Amino acid sequence: MADDDTCMALNVHTLSHNAFIEWFGDDFEKLNIVGTYNLVFNATLLAAQGAGSVIALQRQVRVDEAKTLTFVPFDPPLRVALDVVWKKDYKLSPAATAYLEALQDALVS
Repeated sequence: MADDDTCMALNVHTLSHNAFIEWFGDDFEKLNIVGTYNLVFNATLLAAQGAGSVIALQRQVRVDEAKTLTFVPFDPPLRVALDVVWKKDYKLSPAATAYLEALQDALVS
């Protein structure tokens, strides 16, 4: 659990997931949530400057070698389901196709 004075930013959709709120239980009210974000990269820029902490999915953010950012997993682990969607019968770009194939490979292994 973060110190009471630690500011936290959450993805704008995180608060709609009861699993997240339930994981914290009664301690959820003690969090100093000062904002939400849509793009995690932008939130990490603030965290790297010392403006607070960001709650994000593991591997969603590149943790740099300079240790400006550090990933600290929840204990016990909090697991969430994710959906990847795209338009049916839509021709994906080569980059999107490569991303989808890499994602499928990662999920199978």
